[in-house]
Amino acid sequence: MFPSAHLELAVNGVAFASFIASGQTCVAGTRILVHSSIFDAFLAGLKDKCTSIEHRMGSPFNRESAMGPVISARQLGVVEALVADAKAKGAEILCGGQRMSGPSPLDGIDLGKGFFYPPTLIVGTSSVAITQTRLWREEAFGPVLVLVPFDTEAEAIALANDSEYGLGSGIWSRDGAQAIRVSEQLEVGLCWVNTHHRNDPSSSWGGVKASGVGRENGHEAYNAYTKTKSVIINYATDEEGLAMDE
Repeated sequence: MFPSAHLELAVNGVAFASFIASGQTCVAGTRILVHSSIFDAFLAGLKDKCTSIEHRMGSPFNRESAMGPVISARQLGVVEALVADAKAKGAEILCGGQRMSGPSPLDGIDLGKGFFYPPTLIVGTSSVAITQTRLWREEAFGPVLVLVPFDTEAEAIALANDSEYGLGSGIWSRDGAQAIRVSEQLEVGLCWVNTHHRNDPSSSWGGVKASGVGRENGHEAYNAYTKTKSVIINYATDEEGLAMDE
C-alpha cells in the first residue's frame, strides 16, 4: 500500500482480499504492508470496515450476511492457534481475536453454534516484530490479517518476498511506473494492481516457491496436458546423403 493509493478504495480492496470466503482462499490477503505516511489513516478505515462486517455476520442462509463461518472446528482451531501465538509474542489485537458467540446482531442466530470468527487485525508493538509470529510465516485460511508499516519501496519488496510462499500479491498505487516496477520484483505468480482476486481465463494462474505446481488457465494450462515429441527426418536424396558422408 503506497502513499498514492486511493485510501477508501484500498480499504475496501483489502477487506475483500482478506475476508472473502472468510479468508479461506489460496490468495487471501493475510500480510498487509502499508507505507508509514498513511498507516494510521488506513488502519482507522480498515478497523471501521471490520466492525461493520462483524455487526453484519449472521446465518449463511441470510443474503444480508456480510461474512460466514470458517469451514470446520479443525480450521477454527488453526486460526485460534495462530492468533494465540501472536498474542503470546506481544502482538496487539486491534479487532476480533476470539471466537464469536451469542446472538447475531443481524438476525439473532446463535453464533456460538457455528464456527464464526470475526475479522481480526493484528499489529506488532515496540517489543515485538510481527514477522516473529506464526501468522507471518503460515497460511491462516481464516479472516485474520497482520499489518506492517514500511518506509521505502525496497523495504516493502523485501518484506513481501520474506515468505516460502509465492502465489498472490496486490499493489495499491496510482503511480503506474511504480506498480510495474514493484510487480516485476515480487516473487509471486499473480500480482494485482488496485484490485484483488480478479482473473481472466486467458491469464495463467499459479505460484512460485512452495505455492503449488504448474499453471491453470491460459496457454500454460493446455501445455500441462501435453508432452513434446521430437521427430528428426533426413529428407536428402540418396545421392545427397552419400555426398554429405564423404
